[in-house]
Amino acid sequence: MFGKRKQDETKSAVPPSGQKPDGQAPPTSVHAADHRIATYEVLGQTLVVTVISEVLSGSDARELINEIASRSAYSNERNDKAPSMESQDSVKTMPRHFVLDLQNVEYMDSACLGAMVELLTSMQSRGGRIALVNAGRNVEYLFRLTQLDRLFPICRDVMMAIESVERGAPAPGPVGGRSKKSKKKNGWD
Repeated sequence: MFGKRKQDETKSAVPPSGQKPDGQAPPTSVHAADHRIATYEVLGQTLVVTVISEVLSGSDARELINEIASRSAYSNERNDKAPSMESQDSVKTMPRHFVLDLQNVEYMDSACLGAMVELLTSMQSRGGRIALVNAGRNVEYLFRLTQLDRLFPICRDVMMAIESVERGAPAPGPVGGRSKKSKKKNGWD
């Protein structure tokens, strides 16, 4: 959709000159052996997901959303299983909200947006929320263009995003965005 799409240089079969082929991707690769798309950290009732990948599209987007759901109180709901008493106790300790840190993401397609909306829909029935943080210009533009910024608050830092989802606070306005309407002076004051 929007954003600059870079080719993954690590897919090349020929290693850089001066290095021996060892059959493994370099440690800086986004597509390492375990194919990690994101890192996860729980803070309070919120799962902070820092996306590592520069491109979120197709199966990678679906994999990310499924991984997020599996680490949350919504995992049973998405698998269409009735929760057992044992799993109900573990659900109470699992995160209810998500903060997606998109600092590395340069490109997102409609499959990713659709998967995010699907996850949010299943979360909202149980009081869960999703906020975005550190979205680049292109990604933020995509959310504003599709008006999904009304569903997913876009925050400037992780702590603001956590506060937004846990307290249900309204999303902060855009940096340098519109201010409250100023009172019009009519000259009689």
